[in-house]
Amino acid sequence: MLAVKDYSDAIAETGYMLKEDENNLDALLLRGRAYYTIWQIMMWLYGVLDCRHYQKGLRLDPEHSKLKKAYFGLKNLLKFKSAE
Repeated sequence: MLAVKDYSDAIAETGYMLKEDENNLDALLLRGRAYYTIWQIMMWLYGVLDCRHYQKGLRLDPEHSKLKKAYFGLKNLLKFKSAE
């Protein structure tokens, strides 16, 4: 769904997946990416960046490389935004 830019459906489907298994790392990563992409412009404009999906995934597996990359990319964006 992310590949075809269907972010709303990606959020919905990962929501179902997380209801079945709230510790599903792939679902947490995909849901975080979908939310990030949908809200990217609005979050950038208003300075509201939500990284809780990435944080939860990293609490479950601190060495998950894709979650770490996504989380720290978002943290760097926050630093950049606050430095403006």
